[in-house]
Amino acid sequence: MKHTHFSIELIKEMDDYLCYYDLYSSDFDHLIRQYPDDDYLLGIKYATMVSEGFAVKIAELLSEDIGQLGTFQLYALGLAWEWQKNMDKALYYFLKSIEKDTYHANIWSRIRAAIINFDLKNEDIALNYITTALALNPTHPAALLEKAEMLIRLKQEEAFIEIIKKIPRSYKPAITYQFKAEYFINKTDFENAQIFYEKSLFFDYNHIESHLGIIHIYLEQKNYEEAKKYLLQCLEDFSQDDQLMFEYAMLLRYHSDYKAMNENVIEQFIKDAIDIVPDERYLAELVYFYLDGYNNNYQSLIELLQTHNEPQSFILEAHIILILFYYGLTQDAKSKLEKYVGTYGEVEKDYLHDLLQDYELF
Repeated sequence: MKHTHFSIELIKEMDDYLCYYDLYSSDFDHLIRQYPDDDYLLGIKYATMVSEGFAVKIAELLSEDIGQLGTFQLYALGLAWEWQKNMDKALYYFLKSIEKDTYHANIWSRIRAAIINFDLKNEDIALNYITTALALNPTHPAALLEKAEMLIRLKQEEAFIEIIKKIPRSYKPAITYQFKAEYFINKTDFENAQIFYEKSLFFDYNHIESHLGIIHIYLEQKNYEEAKKYLLQCLEDFSQDDQLMFEYAMLLRYHSDYKAMNENVIEQFIKDAIDIVPDERYLAELVYFYLDGYNNNYQSLIELLQTHNEPQSFILEAHIILILFYYGLTQDAKSKLEKYVGTYGEVEKDYLHDLLQDYELF
């Protein structure tokens, strides 16, 4: 298949355009009718279809003849697997996409490879991929923003300042101001951090991360009344946001002023958050809530974890083993433990060991 009919410089301009505007997959159809074999157009169209909810369909479509795919269609295939939370396959196809990028034009696969590696704690590899992405296009706003996020998470503050200056002011200012706020959080300068969180929300009041940042400032300052007041207002404004539900449950659960609150309220907020997004943190916290004696219905708890354990997560597997040991189901626990030890590496084994040790079960 021919790589693309477009020049590298035009691809860079089109990629920049894609950063600022949310296009529909159908927006590419008129160009694809003119260039039906163009890898760039097909890849970006398929990638857009993934974001529209067609990840399974695109994975099936592009898996039929992988050897014929160009770099941008391999990117779309990797994205389809990433949206299905299969990070192993996603990273595999992003790397295949980079291998096939003989024209050094595909910035998107390098960005995704950087993000996945960063989430896997492979920070040096992640920074290498995001740096190579920016080598292709030093002004690409999405790549600059991703690198800024990595640097602030790693607390590499001087490098962060240099990168954040390069991000165009018109590109996602709510996120840029959020990262600037986190720079001040790292310095425990809560006053300036709150100023930048509020600037972030001026540009986008729906930017939940900045609301959460303000809540965490109140919690750090042990100003629980303000935290509760702010959270309740957020829950009124964003009644279906899982992160805010979870934060409210944690406020009620862990700060003494609210421990007298009806336990059912805490449990319900955690479960409501799980119903929206079955995040491992939420599921783990529900386990701790049950094990602290608030609910002894361990069968329903195990069923809930198993329901959300596809693809299999070592964190959820570890918590299922914890539940089995805690409630005296020793035979089932040992069987699960044997399988766990045979499946996972040292990092995952240490995680389970520490978890069981916390409950004096190991």
